Amino acid sequence: MSKKKSAQVAPATDVPPAAVARAVHIAPARLINRHELLKRVPLSYVKIWALMRAGKFPRSRAVGERIFWVESEVEAWIAKLPNRPLKGDPHGRHRVVGERIDEGAP
Repeated sequence: MSKKKSAQVAPATDVPPAAVARAVHIAPARLINRHELLKRVPLSYVKIWALMRAGKFPRSRAVGERIFWVESEVEAWIAKLPNRPLKGDPHGRHRVVGERIDEGAP
């Protein structure tokens, strides 16, 4: 005689998803169109397209016949760009925005 494992079912919740989203303050994703994207990113659309193909820029989303980008993904890409080194900076010390560099570090 074989024993069958019974499937465990997660308990149902009576809270609608919208109420859960409000409770944890999840902001809805905002989509930006090509015109807005080009205002924020100082690159040509051809260069952005090439970066998307190479996996180095957030991919666009299709909504019907139009294309959009998720604003938070574009903002995260911008935040990861390295700072430009300034005259007098230690040689080769590039860093990402928000990254700390210790004063005593070589």
